[in-house]
Amino acid sequence: MATKKINTYVGQELEWLEKKAQELRKYVDDRPFDTLRDRDFFKQTANGGVVHMLASTVESQRADLTKALKEYAEVIKVINDMREQEDKKQQMRKGFENEDILDEE
Repeated sequence: MATKKINTYVGQELEWLEKKAQELRKYVDDRPFDTLRDRDFFKQTANGGVVHMLASTVESQRADLTKALKEYAEVIKVINDMREQEDKKQQMRKGFENEDILDEE
């Protein structure tokens, strides 16, 4: 008996996208908006002094997190679209398995 062939490429793509979505979600969850602070450091100058510098402001961190949220939403949408397409393909194949599809009496 013939077995149903599963498209492994789509399955691999879905797994990879789901992993990336989880990574984006973890990235945002690990950085709550209310705990963001300016990140600063001290840079040594050529003559031996030290200068206070900002590595990242709260505003730039919020912009990065907002961008990550948008990317997460886009990845989730692509995953759902791919799943719907695969479900439609499976449903179309089901109709061809019936031998007497036109003999409905």
